[in-house]
Amino acid sequence: MIRNAIRRILTVAPGHGAGLAFLGLLLAFSPTPSRCAEIRSPSLEQTSFSLADTNLIIELVAAEPEVVSPVSMAWDGDGRLFVAEMIDYPVGPTAGRIRMLEDRDGDGRYETSTVFAEQLAFPNGVFPWHGGVLVTVAPDLLFLKDTDGDGKADERRVLFTGFGVGNQQLRANGLMWGIDGWIYGANGRSDGEVHALEDSRLISLRGHDFRFHPDSGVIEAIAGRSQFGLARDDWGNRFLSWNTIPIRHEAIPERALLRNARLPVGEAVRTLLPAEDDGRVFPSSPPPRTFNQESTRHFNALAGLTLFRGDALPASYYGNAFVGETLRNLVHRRVLEPRGTTFTARRIEKESEFLTSTDAWFHPVNFATGPDGALYVADFYRLWVEHPGFVHSEMKDRVDWREGSQHGRIWRIRTQAAKPPSVRAQLAKATSDELVANLNHPNGWWRDTSQRLLVERRDPTSIPPLKAAATRSTKPQGRVLALWTLELLGGLDETNLLTGLSDPDARVRETAGRLTEGRLTNSAPSSLANRLAHLAKDPDDRVRLQVALSSGGLDAAQRAETLADIAVNPGLDAVCALAIRSSEGDRPWPLLEQMLWADRLSSEPTPARLELLQSLASDVGSAGPDQDRASLIAMLANFGSRGITSKHLATFAGLGTGWAAVDPSWRERLAPLLEKEERGRWFKELIDTAHTTAVNSKTDGATRLCSLRALAHAGTRDTFARLQGLLEAPNPDPLQLSAATVLGDTNDPEQLRGAILRWNKLSIRVRRALLSASLRSTSTLLVLIESLEQGRITTEELDASQKQTLRQLKIQELADRLEKVLGPKVSIDRQKVVEGFQPALALAGEGRRGGAIFAKSCLSCHRILDQGQTVGPDLSGLGNRPKDALLIDILDPSRQIPDDFVSYNIITTSGDTLSGLMASETARGVTLRRPGIADELIPRERIAALQASGRSLMPDGMEVGLSSQDLADLLEFLQHPSEKSLPPGT
Repeated sequence: MIRNAIRRILTVAPGHGAGLAFLGLLLAFSPTPSRCAEIRSPSLEQTSFSLADTNLIIELVAAEPEVVSPVSMAWDGDGRLFVAEMIDYPVGPTAGRIRMLEDRDGDGRYETSTVFAEQLAFPNGVFPWHGGVLVTVAPDLLFLKDTDGDGKADERRVLFTGFGVGNQQLRANGLMWGIDGWIYGANGRSDGEVHALEDSRLISLRGHDFRFHPDSGVIEAIAGRSQFGLARDDWGNRFLSWNTIPIRHEAIPERALLRNARLPVGEAVRTLLPAEDDGRVFPSSPPPRTFNQESTRHFNALAGLTLFRGDALPASYYGNAFVGETLRNLVHRRVLEPRGTTFTARRIEKESEFLTSTDAWFHPVNFATGPDGALYVADFYRLWVEHPGFVHSEMKDRVDWREGSQHGRIWRIRTQAAKPPSVRAQLAKATSDELVANLNHPNGWWRDTSQRLLVERRDPTSIPPLKAAATRSTKPQGRVLALWTLELLGGLDETNLLTGLSDPDARVRETAGRLTEGRLTNSAPSSLANRLAHLAKDPDDRVRLQVALSSGGLDAAQRAETLADIAVNPGLDAVCALAIRSSEGDRPWPLLEQMLWADRLSSEPTPARLELLQSLASDVGSAGPDQDRASLIAMLANFGSRGITSKHLATFAGLGTGWAAVDPSWRERLAPLLEKEERGRWFKELIDTAHTTAVNSKTDGATRLCSLRALAHAGTRDTFARLQGLLEAPNPDPLQLSAATVLGDTNDPEQLRGAILRWNKLSIRVRRALLSASLRSTSTLLVLIESLEQGRITTEELDASQKQTLRQLKIQELADRLEKVLGPKVSIDRQKVVEGFQPALALAGEGRRGGAIFAKSCLSCHRILDQGQTVGPDLSGLGNRPKDALLIDILDPSRQIPDDFVSYNIITTSGDTLSGLMASETARGVTLRRPGIADELIPRERIAALQASGRSLMPDGMEVGLSSQDLADLLEFLQHPSEKSLPPGT
């Protein structure tokens, strides 16, 4: 009663002094911290909404008791709405349900509610299939069906199992129909090793999403990891969500990148926010009480990403991305605009949001386009969406995390101009001809559902009308779906594809190119191959991207010519460059030769083409054979006789990078290729040009890096000296840091030893880059250990993360030597350490001193104010986090740690111990993310042991060398970060 009374007072005067005072009393005397809001009826909640577009309205379609705690929703072919009710979130007991809602009178309200299935543990995704529904309920993916017509599922089958059962808000979810006939799912952040129930073969989902065919039992890991919700557009592009990133794009399929073992698999997914976008949100509700580290003024708890594909909002909303900021009680909108081979997601509302609410219980967790063409919003309506797994243990028992779990609402947003059509779709009873006609419908739900039903029926009589639709549909969406459905039903032929490859719409040409991919067999050129190759010069970026991906099936000569045509297009970007390399085959030299010959008259290639030249040359260096390496040197020397340009520097740098990676004695093999006098003159000129270009202040960053890499791989005493000389003043800071980065990338102990001899002349930033580089391998570690023993480098210059990495060495001789120079290990009793620094909480901090400590100890892993690295979480939003909680984060970082920030230890077959975050894992290997070092793929054959440490990558021992006053200064900086508080040059 006391708590409700306080709430009523706070609701009357939110934000005023009296309200704040009572909030303080509430937190002091109540065992359950709460927010200043009380439960509102649906009609009262509706008055709390504000839409940025006054031409739209929001109206209730279902509320408790008909629906409670809704987190996912989908309509079957009869227009029945199935809702996953996660009543047991976040900590049980098991009480989840699937609800079936029906609007039998067609008035827009779902007045009939049936519990379709119950006693499910945290169901969070639902999708209709074959007269029933698929449900994600980790560790299982279930099929539920009502076979006797009583409205309740009497058939319950496990189709797949093994999904991770970690934190309940981070489990597999987001089931979505793909136009390619696969059903896609988001894997949250809980990983897992999955398999069909009758198949024991395990598929690792670590760092991946998934897709499956429920009938065949086939399941695959796919690129990226979406936290809660998935989306796609009309053409099959898949978009991913994250709690602090509203939208990302699977720009290139991971399966394509896996064709070339030299490609960075992590590049498949791209963030779409403009570079200048700081992620601010503009709520109308009061700031909430939070327990995590993210800012409540920025993206914090995004969920339910969808692309609106209906016709009950104005046309300008079609294809827009919608996502709920669940913590701040608002719906955020972005417009997707093509940018090269991917998109940019542009904010429309300026310092406002598509939908806000003053009701702190409004939590928009998911969205869908309905049969009526409107946008539907699942409102998880309850007090807390925070999960106790992210709350320090001393707070967990003080909060009723399920308060309000008996509530829930579903809202519909549409234009005021006219009432949308009835949601009572009867597609399940439609004829095949009618379903084919629906592929041209203006509402994406009708198109998707009609295609799914056609695939489920597998009716051969649907093939003739589908063939007609592939050519004659008035909308490109209809032609695209007709092509895909023909493929799924076995009715697609070469004539359909040739027509599609010549379609006036780029998206149809792109689709036909994708469907062509599996029909090319590396045989002599055919009509299909020739038509595909012709599209290498298509004006559309995504058509050329698809041609690059499909060209892997062409014969070697046509493949090289086609890929080269794509590469020289001025619109080449990084994604298309990856696609080109994915199709280059086992022998990349013919493609590089074709490119160099086609590009011989161009003196200054674009940055993207320069990077591609360097990468292709690296592929030649690592793939060989020696004959191809020799041919590349010969071509470079021949072209260089007419003047050395940036593309020659990039190509030589790439050759050295790739060759060195597979052959430590590669320079001995290079030497004979340079013995001829004219080759020697060319090589000397190459070195001189590389040095001149690197030190030229007008040189762009990409060309400078190529020049420095060329110097690093030239391998003479003169080039070593030149490169090391660039590490110190009076060279400009960017040049010094670039030289340090390149030197570190060589993984050459002799170059590192030479750089350390200059230690006292080097800037702090250059020293940090070299220290990070020294941790790459045992050979460079030996150089670091020698330098520590000799006193050239002091242990105070090592940050806590580097010391922790050194202490994890498994080579006993090195570990013994390190123990002598590093001293005793830090205390393992972290609670005692936290207690020992409690006085810091009472001291006044000074932000400038704290900024200096942060720059030294934290920027190698964390970002703040757009500075630093993204190995660990971005710390820009810590301003509202209490000091006592921050102190625990700093001194006991493993007390509370999300799964994706757990450190992994890899012991290689050569005895190296590597520690870092697992950025991704595939059958090919593990990509490790470490401070100060570019992400590195560790191939499976090099991994002797892989084990999760169970601890944070952030090390214990941050307190070593710090006083209570130092901690007070650091806390002050974290709570009030300022660029002025960071040291110059940070």
